[in-house]
Amino acid sequence: MKITKQRLKEIIKEELEAVLHEVRIAPKTPEGLSSDQLDKIHSLIMKGDQESLNTAQSLIDAFGGDPNYAINYLEYQEVGDMEKLGNQANRSFHPEDFDEKARELAKAKAVRVHGEPDFGGRDEKVSDYFDTKMKHLKRYTKNKTRNKMGSTGPYTRPGDFLE
Repeated sequence: MKITKQRLKEIIKEELEAVLHEVRIAPKTPEGLSSDQLDKIHSLIMKGDQESLNTAQSLIDAFGGDPNYAINYLEYQEVGDMEKLGNQANRSFHPEDFDEKARELAKAKAVRVHGEPDFGGRDEKVSDYFDTKMKHLKRYTKNKTRNKMGSTGPYTRPGDFLE
């Protein structure tokens, strides 16, 4: 299979962006804050309105913290779309209702990276497409099957994602 240098650069850029968005790093908290103070600052940040964000950032600044702490903390709290969908399924009485949407979303992500596969041929593109699709479905399944205590269950139901 031949690809152009431009397409290779696009694929590398897309994959790098995907990996960078999957890794979440908590912002460094300033020294000298008690856990209660930090909890209050985080609750201000999570309110999301500009006044609360400014107040939280002012408190962080007073302790010599990162001038972008409030924004970085908000970004850290964000969860990807596959994980959000898995969380919704986990909270639902009918989690299977979310499986089709997860399959569609995973397919769209795989097509965006690898293009529409030619199922008539057996080439690397088809294999790469399915690998990418399964990677995204695993992210969904991990949150969907998480028990209420926060850990992942020992198994998923057989056939959850077979089409």
